[in-house]
Amino acid sequence: MRRNVRLGAGALAFAGLFAALYGAPAAAQVEKTLTVADESRNEPRPAANPNLGTTGKWMKADGSGTEEPAALFGSACTPYTGIDQPHPSATGWAVSAHGWWNKGNCTKPTAKVRACLYEWYVANGNGYWHQKACNTSTLKTYTPYGQRTTVRRDCEDSATTGWRNEVDVDVIDEGDTAEKWYFENNVPCRVYS
Repeated sequence: MRRNVRLGAGALAFAGLFAALYGAPAAAQVEKTLTVADESRNEPRPAANPNLGTTGKWMKADGSGTEEPAALFGSACTPYTGIDQPHPSATGWAVSAHGWWNKGNCTKPTAKVRACLYEWYVANGNGYWHQKACNTSTLKTYTPYGQRTTVRRDCEDSATTGWRNEVDVDVIDEGDTAEKWYFENNVPCRVYS
């Protein structure tokens, strides 16, 4: 998407200074209306994450590992955190993801499973994740018949954008490890607000 931007006196003065320092066209040669692409603006905007490709990535939220969540930590129980990659929803124009759990070495039958969607943003050449939606459900251990939480966010356009599904499992009435897991993927869905 391209848009016209009106330059004020301050911007034209800066253009003259830039011209003097770097040999660019003088301020008199700069038109007062320029066409600039959204990609060159410094304000935060959604973008595809170039590190993801098309297969996604599964990691601990602290970035310490890429293995599936199955390790044991001290005396706290370790539930298995189930997570899928963000994907286009089958029930509408949205990005969707899921979280679930299995007991691992925990003994209690239910847990609160929180899944959150984050959209990849870029500003001033730096990328970061911006939370867009969360959902928490109290679940029994996963079965193929729907014991999972769903998080989704409606799309505003179909531009390819980086998305992260981050899942946290808290076993009810039993101490468990505090790690969160995420899965990242580029999805043809962009949300600006």
